[in-house]
Amino acid sequence: MTLLEVVVGSAIFAAMIGIAMMLLKSGQDAYSAGVVVSNLRQKATSTLDRMAVELRLAGVSTVGVYDGGTLTNTTGDRADFKKAVGSDGFEPIWGNTISFRLNGDRVERLELDDGGNVISQGAITSRASELYFERSTVGAGADRLTIRVTLVVPQVGGTRKPYTATAETTVTFRI
Repeated sequence: MTLLEVVVGSAIFAAMIGIAMMLLKSGQDAYSAGVVVSNLRQKATSTLDRMAVELRLAGVSTVGVYDGGTLTNTTGDRADFKKAVGSDGFEPIWGNTISFRLNGDRVERLELDDGGNVISQGAITSRASELYFERSTVGAGADRLTIRVTLVVPQVGGTRKPYTATAETTVTFRI
């Protein structure tokens, strides 16, 4: 075997190893992206589940949908409602106002007294880019509230698209 054959063989072997490493790296990147997106979807679904549990206890007459602070009762970025905390035997007893809204990149839950003062405040999730509510009538004595949340995680590298996950759920209220 000549020196030239050894050099050519080594170059071919190095090229094959380089190609194999590139394929391995792209597979690893795809797997990592899948894990991030899966975690985001799980977080978005969990956020909606937490909101829906409370919204299912709301009375249709107590739900308000706001867009930029203005009551629209159709679509918006904030929902306020009162949930039943008991009954006097005939009618529900309504608790304080609960508000779900987007504050920066956090979906927050606020509890407000009758004067609009904040009693408690907490973040349900972070990394949110959208919180959307849509209220519609589904029949006599029933309304539906569709809730959508989008979460975002930027990728390292600057020019690459961020990872996003969107989840949506619907809650039906009856009078």
